[in-house]
Amino acid sequence: IEVVDRYNRAVVELDQSGWERRRFTDSQLIPTPVDVTQTNWGSTVLIADGLGQRLAMFDAMSNPTGLFTTTLSPVAVAASITAIAATVDSVFVLDAASREVTQLDLRGRPVATHGEDALLAPVALAVDECHRVFVADGHPGGLFVTSPEFYGTNARAALPPEVAPAVTDLWIDGNMLYVAAGALGVYMMAIDPPCMGL
Repeated sequence: IEVVDRYNRAVVELDQSGWERRRFTDSQLIPTPVDVTQTNWGSTVLIADGLGQRLAMFDAMSNPTGLFTTTLSPVAVAASITAIAATVDSVFVLDAASREVTQLDLRGRPVATHGEDALLAPVALAVDECHRVFVADGHPGGLFVTSPEFYGTNARAALPPEVAPAVTDLWIDGNMLYVAAGALGVYMMAIDPPCMGL
C-alpha cells in the first residue's frame, strides 16, 4: 500500500509486513503530498500536491516522470485537491473548494463532474472500474454515491451516525469499499451490484 507521509513530504510504499519498499519524493513536484493513487495504465503512480494543486506522475520504481497536465490548466488541476482516484481510462479529482469531483480522461480533458450542489464537506474519494463515485463528505445520510447507471441522479450509502463525520479515507478492492474512520476503525461495505468489469 502507499501511505502519504506529510511530515517527511513523501509517499511511502509498504509491503504486507509493514516494511518500507520504496519512497516517492521530489521537493519540486510534491512539496506537500496530500493523496496517492495507483493507476492501471503504464504502472503510473499519481500523487496529488496540495501546494501546487497538481498531479505528479511517478513510475513503479518511484522515479518522477513529470506532471499530469489538463486542458483546464497546464499546472493546477483544482482549486483545492483533497483526494484523487484513477481507473483504466480516467482520473478523478476531488476539489474541496468547489465541492465537486472532476473526471478527466488520460489526456487531461474534463469529461464529467460529479457532486456539484450535493456535497457538504468532502474529505475522501474512491472510484471503481464501473466509474461509480463514492465521496465521504460528513453528511448525516452517509456517503455520496453517483454512477453512470444513475442517469444524473445521486444516492447516499448509509453509515452509522457516529462514523459519517469521522471518515478520513476511502478505498476499493474488488467489490468491497473500505471506509476508514480514525479511532472508530475501518468499515467494510459490499458494493452491490458488483462491477461486472472485474
